[in-house]
Amino acid sequence: MVSVGPTIVPTTVNKRGSTSPVSRANNIFETDLGPTPANHQPQTPLSFLTWAAAVYPDQVAAVHGARRITYGDMLIRCRRLAGALAARGIGQGDAVSVMGANTPELLEAHFGIPMAGAVLN
Repeated sequence: MVSVGPTIVPTTVNKRGSTSPVSRANNIFETDLGPTPANHQPQTPLSFLTWAAAVYPDQVAAVHGARRITYGDMLIRCRRLAGALAARGIGQGDAVSVMGANTPELLEAHFGIPMAGAVLN
């Protein structure tokens, strides 16, 4: 296919390598379609994790060596971390620094700290 401005024109390639437009009778593409709005919903990382845990609770969210953590388990652990931080008085606007290896626990910090309203520093 050859792109011509915003329109895509289906083409065929002959034995010599040159292209020619596909006849309308052989056209398998619908080319006279109007614009369509994007089918998406903007999400934050927290809303994505909540959505993924609701829709795919048993799908693997993270792999670390032999460990496999599902979205459902990830959400539970992140909420526990957020609750533990809140119990210590950490909340909206507080900065939390984390130093750790690239492990699932660090990933949980990236979600759990904002869940508590704090900022990961």
